[in-house]
Amino acid sequence: MRKRVLIAGIICCLLFISVKLQAQSQSVPRWRGCWWQITTQNASLSTISGTVVGYALPGLIVKADNGKQIVVYGIGPWWFWRSQGIPRPRRGENVTIEAYEITLKNGNTCFVAARIITDKATIQLRDNETGLPLWCGPMKWAK
Repeated sequence: MRKRVLIAGIICCLLFISVKLQAQSQSVPRWRGCWWQITTQNASLSTISGTVVGYALPGLIVKADNGKQIVVYGIGPWWFWRSQGIPRPRRGENVTIEAYEITLKNGNTCFVAARIITDKATIQLRDNETGLPLWCGPMKWAK
């Protein structure tokens, strides 16, 4: 009986370690509290225009005007949008997104939203100077 419990414990530890290693190898920016690691060394500001075709946690899937589908991360939590009085973009809605294009260590790129412009409104998601999300830290944005 003890031997079975020991083997089960070892298997659980190995599964935990393999899941942790797999999560660390994903090709998206690392989330550390409220900070996507955006610096001027690894990011440049890009503009993406297109139509929202869906959601991918934690971002939007946009069919860009050039026909490519792009996932834009870091669009912020629903409650931040609500506090600004702005509805999140829906499928089929045209958007223009100013996003940081980040080159990852493996050479892939991803996009992290800084500002989203819809037909109805514009929402600023990140501080222009620091790149920090406006929904984190001191609640300067709260009405």
